[in-house]
Amino acid sequence: MINSMYFTPIHSITSNLMSLKKVLTLISLLLPITFIYGSQVTGFPKQELVPGGIAIIEIPINTIKATYKNKPLFITKKNNKKYTIIGIPLNLESNIKQNKKLKQKITIHTKDGKSQIKNFFINLKKYPTSKITIKNQQMVKPNNNNLNTIINDQMLLKASYKHYQKYPNNNLNNLILSQPTKGIASSSFGARRIINNIKKNPHKGMDIASPKGTPIYSSQPGKVILAKNLYLPGNTVIIDHGKGFKTLYAHLDKIFVKNNQFIKQNYKIGTVGNTGRVTGPHLHWSVILNGEAINPNLFLK
Repeated sequence: MINSMYFTPIHSITSNLMSLKKVLTLISLLLPITFIYGSQVTGFPKQELVPGGIAIIEIPINTIKATYKNKPLFITKKNNKKYTIIGIPLNLESNIKQNKKLKQKITIHTKDGKSQIKNFFINLKKYPTSKITIKNQQMVKPNNNNLNTIINDQMLLKASYKHYQKYPNNNLNNLILSQPTKGIASSSFGARRIINNIKKNPHKGMDIASPKGTPIYSSQPGKVILAKNLYLPGNTVIIDHGKGFKTLYAHLDKIFVKNNQFIKQNYKIGTVGNTGRVTGPHLHWSVILNGEAINPNLFLK
């Protein structure tokens, strides 16, 4: 006779497993993000839960769509698991008080027609202040004609940032980016810009100082969705890598690509210049996820 201390009937095992599953699900919803979401997956960027950073969240394997602030999110599969990688808006910094966390939520839609919400929390990060002087006053206090040009440029950039398309030939299993040009890269992302003693928008990219004419290469394969001279960014290229993941290259001297052109990684897209609002030749390099410019340094090894 089997000792009942070491034997549980099958129906009891099933019942206990179902109860355990419910408890684990409840615990997973209550645990802090660091217990649930992986940030050290090979080929993924670094997770930084701050404005201008990224959140990496494991989602159900049957997920077909995830959204954050009503925007579709980047989803990828790695080691038989699915993840969404979220760009956290830099402008959320003003909503966070010292020593406090700000709750964010994403909505997940699965193949069975169900949806669920997952929360994550972001912390305050103090970015440095950067003071520069620009001699050309039209780059700081533009007249009405130039101001209209800037507004039109901003609308064009905003539309490009929102562009969301999947490219079947680009799986994007490796999200580590290569630095697009040689030079000294500054950690200038998020810096509060004061130009000629006037407060301007935070800096939403990485500056790489390099001599004029230095080649610039694409950080990932993708489709060129913008190749144009703009008032403040100068000669600008935006490459769409798919699923809302993009890179932007500004202040170029020359552009070697055209709109709607598909290019490979490390394709020569242009050269370093000093077009637009600059103090000297350099590349302004931005990374965009779900319409938000985020810290490019998180995508470098």
